[in-house]
Amino acid sequence: MSQLAVTVDTDTIKNASLAVVVLCVLLCFVVLKVVSSIVMKAILLIVLVAVGAGAYTQRSDITACANRIKGEYAKGPPPPGATTTCSFLGHDFMVPIAVIE
Repeated sequence: MSQLAVTVDTDTIKNASLAVVVLCVLLCFVVLKVVSSIVMKAILLIVLVAVGAGAYTQRSDITACANRIKGEYAKGPPPPGATTTCSFLGHDFMVPIAVIE
């Protein structure tokens, strides 16, 4: 039985988004310790929280993309060189699809 192979692993992208969230949390602590101006602290914290929240919410888009690919594959094997487009943080990227025998 053949399997669907996607060169960009969705689990890797999900884990990367969690890493971005953790990095944002760590940077929040650094900002609180290093920056002395209250206004700059507030601005930087808002930006970091927004980036972290955006990265975390994109996990559902990656899952939806993977499910769409699986749905397309269920209809029949993709032609050689087939690609699909997924989106992460507002950027579209091409995902090549290959069948592994």
